[in-house]
Amino acid sequence: MPWLIGLGLLALSHGLAYWSGSAVKEAEYQRQAVKAERDNAVAGLAEFAAEANRLQGLSAGLDQRINKLAEVRPTIVERYTRETVKTPLPADCRISPERLRIINDAITAANAAAAGAGKPATAVPAD
Repeated sequence: MPWLIGLGLLALSHGLAYWSGSAVKEAEYQRQAVKAERDNAVAGLAEFAAEANRLQGLSAGLDQRINKLAEVRPTIVERYTRETVKTPLPADCRISPERLRIINDAITAANAAAAGAGKPATAVPAD
């Protein structure tokens, strides 16, 4: 009968060892899961920071284009006004080739400035 008690104690010690080993494995699994979640969150934050920097660069470029358009617009209007005062339309309203070239250049510059500001450029027909 003492051997039965020894066998029972031996089985109990093996059961405890197995249980504690599985508890250690479970703790290791939990630690790895938490680490994976943390790494995923850090990667998400890095992606967010990169996108924020990209949008900031786009915003700066847009501001530059808007400022350039604001600077160019008055000169285009002045140039057109100066040309219309300097050489008014003839009585029969036929535009000279030189005047037509100046008007087309002004239209092209205005369309390019509008396209540079993020607005779709629509071509104005010459005739």
